[in-house]
Amino acid sequence: MSRRVDIVGKSGETYGFIRMDGDTSLRPVGVTYVIAAPAGRGWRVLHSGQTENLAAGSWQPVLLAHREEHPKAECLIRLNVSRSVRDAEVADIEGATVGHGAPAPG
Repeated sequence: MSRRVDIVGKSGETYGFIRMDGDTSLRPVGVTYVIAAPAGRGWRVLHSGQTENLAAGSWQPVLLAHREEHPKAECLIRLNVSRSVRDAEVADIEGATVGHGAPAPG
């Protein structure tokens, strides 16, 4: 499976995410993230969010909760600059994927 995963937002914009590779990905940087599970040839987005500090691990309880139902769920990250950009990306991704039951292409 590729390390890069593309998730398409409601706007049609494609967002490139990176599959985390353990603790080496944990840096104190702001990211947009999705909790997603492999689904066929793509990924099903279960949750999307953003954090100012990836290393602080605020996303970890969300991942663990989703792994109860989706054991192969992963946290995928997208590095970007500002919080306003991250907020906009989360809203776009949620509008297209979360709660709709369809796998996101990628």
